Formats: sequence, structure tokens, C-alpha cells
Amino acid sequence: MLQWLLEWGPLGIALFIATENIGVPWPTALAYVATIELIDAGRLTWPQAVLLCIFGHMVGSMAGYYIGRAGDTALMRRVKRGQRMQRALDWIHHWYQRHGSLTVFAARNVGHVRPWASIAAGLGEIRPLQFFGWSLLGTVLHVGAALALTEASWWMWDAMPQWRTEMIVLATIGFWGVAIYALVRGRLNRRRCRKTTDDAA
Repeated sequence: MLQWLLEWGPLGIALFIATENIGVPWPTALAYVATIELIDAGRLTWPQAVLLCIFGHMVGSMAGYYIGRAGDTALMRRVKRGQRMQRALDWIHHWYQRHGSLTVFAARNVGHVRPWASIAAGLGEIRPLQFFGWSLLGTVLHVGAALALTEASWWMWDAMPQWRTEMIVLATIGFWGVAIYALVRGRLNRRRCRKTTDDAA
């Protein structure tokens, strides 16, 4: 997949990021790795790379938002049945009640929520211009941090070959640690919600 991104270049990276933001489960980190490769090869400058990734994220997030705005379509009925979408809806509703528009900004920087948060926002919680503005701010922060982290990781990989095994182990622990934490927290939240509902009944 990385080779495909490198062959397609900027267009492939933009499409890859955009489709991930609609809910296609691509590993977005590959797009950032490919972007750094293109910078190193002289095919992109840093400003171009940042704008490219922001463009991909915003196209995908706005597409997801308007899928949600479309309402009761066959696609939305299918999407709503998914557990990820239901978790995103619960997350966005809970955060919107507490933090208002800042929810959109935060969602751009939460990996397991980001692909679904745009669709959830389009279901009626947030107005279009408001969504665009906060999404853009959150995306700028996310893209800047992701590219900087990818560049640093790539440099460490090349500069410290003797530590590659340890890097892989740490990355694996970090990835699965975050995934398990999100899963456990989600289950605990759902259990608390069910208990609250049962107590209210």
C-alpha cells in the first residue's frame, strides 16, 4: 500500500486521507510516511505537504458531514448500524453537551473518532460553517503534529538502526495500549449509561 501511495504521489495521498475521513479503515499513518518520502525525494516542499494533507482531511470530513446531513438514506441506515458509528454518535453528543463547538476541534485529533465524527456532526448537532471552521483548526493542528512526529520517527529509524527492534516493540505496545484503553473505556461508559437508564426507569 505504501508503494501504491508513492507511485500515485500527491493525488494518491489526498485520496487516501480523504477516504479514511469518510470511514474507510485505511492506516492513515502510511499517508504521512509517503508524504515524508516525497519531501525527501524533492517531489514536495514542506508547505505543499502540509496543504496537501489538510486538503485531503477537509475533503473527507466535509463529505462525511454532508453524508450525515443527507439524513435517512440507505447509506446512513447502514452506517448507523455499525458499532463504531454508534460510539462516535454517543461521544459527539456527550462532548457537544459539555463543550459545544470545541467538540469538532477535539474530534479531529482523536483517531478512533475522527472518521465517524464528521458524519455524526452532520446529523444535526452542528451548523455547516461552524463545522468547517472548527474542523479546519483541528486539522491544521493534527496534520502539523502528525507530519512532525512522522519525520522524527523516520529520522530515528535511519539514524539508530541498533534500536529498531525496541522501536517496533514500543510502537506496538503504544498502539495496542491505546486501542485496549479505548475499548475498555467505551464498554465502561456504555455500562454506566445502561445503569443510569435502568435507575431512571
